[in-house]
Amino acid sequence: MDFDSKLIANWNQSRGDKKPSQRLVSWNWFKSYIIKNPELRRKIEPWKEMEIGIFPTFARTKNKKKNFWAFLRQFWRMTLDPSLSFSIEDDDFGGVKIISKTNSWIELKESLIGQMESPPTEAFDKLIAAHYTSLFRDDVGNQTILFGPLSFINHACDSDVVFDTVTMTCIELKCSMATAKIFMS
Repeated sequence: MDFDSKLIANWNQSRGDKKPSQRLVSWNWFKSYIIKNPELRRKIEPWKEMEIGIFPTFARTKNKKKNFWAFLRQFWRMTLDPSLSFSIEDDDFGGVKIISKTNSWIELKESLIGQMESPPTEAFDKLIAAHYTSLFRDDVGNQTILFGPLSFINHACDSDVVFDTVTMTCIELKCSMATAKIFMS
């Protein structure tokens, strides 16, 4: 389990806070166990071969495992499907990066989708303090956790790809690079 997944697990076990959705818990599991493992990242539905004991607690019964697998299939299609206009590869710093497979910024931008979940302020503040990597706060103070391919775009440093138009339902991206081969982490 990676650091971000441990933070979400701690939030999930806290008392009083609104719990993270099963979708967000599933995303963090998928990121930790599938995306960050180069061998599993290249397989189709590798979770079918994995021991149920490493699944999140909610996914360890037969009926709930179906929901979990549905989330995993959705995340695989959003991030690892070979027909996408990008691939996810290891970076030089122990993480992953998105590499464009197209010369079309428009095609790439349409593939960089994601979802957002708004945690309670107390949970968000704890995630900020712990340096959770996929947090986003817009100009009017709405705060969300990003997940899906959009969460891998580096939004906290001098990346050439930045969030432009932001609402609670849409984040537009713009790129200042002259070349369409875009590296993001």
